[in-house]
Amino acid sequence: MRHCPESRAPSPGFRPRGRRAAVLVACGVFGGGACGCGASTARLSVGPTLDDAARVGVESTFSIGIGWPLDFHGRSHHFVQARGAVGGGLDRQAERPVVVASGELDYIYWGEPKLDVRFGMHVGLRMLPDTPGAPDSHAFGAHAAVLPIVLTWPSSWMVPQIVVGPELRAEYVWADATHPSRAIVSLPLVIEGNLLAAGD
Repeated sequence: MRHCPESRAPSPGFRPRGRRAAVLVACGVFGGGACGCGASTARLSVGPTLDDAARVGVESTFSIGIGWPLDFHGRSHHFVQARGAVGGGLDRQAERPVVVASGELDYIYWGEPKLDVRFGMHVGLRMLPDTPGAPDSHAFGAHAAVLPIVLTWPSSWMVPQIVVGPELRAEYVWADATHPSRAIVSLPLVIEGNLLAAGD
């Protein structure tokens, strides 16, 4: 009779849920960004964080977004965009490095020719990779940014631009019953490269 090898239980340090979620976010971000669409974005952000216990940290993220125009009569100035971000920094509650991933849904107003205004909601995952047994934290929040246009070529129906400016982010973070929930506010500096299908 053919002998089937015994299945092995996952080791205590293996946490499939958090790792799987991070992989799904990364696949969605980089796969979707490669497709291109009506409002495509590549973004880098870095800045300080402040939680409700007055602990100051720092986080940086890279994100890619794809979106669609909301007005189709004439030149479009209104867009909706889905964006995914990955990054990390210093978590001052745990005093450990943190890995972050998020999915975000934004409304973008193209204030031709001076600035972009962006605001929306986000859900996130926070992981402590060098702390065995630490639970993953989940986050839900909102964000808004005013981003002056520093370089653009607006004459085409497809408008490339580079914008730089501040973003205000606020989120509620929770893990499990043994770890206290908290609020985090951050004010990162944002650098974006956008490609907007504005039309004629």
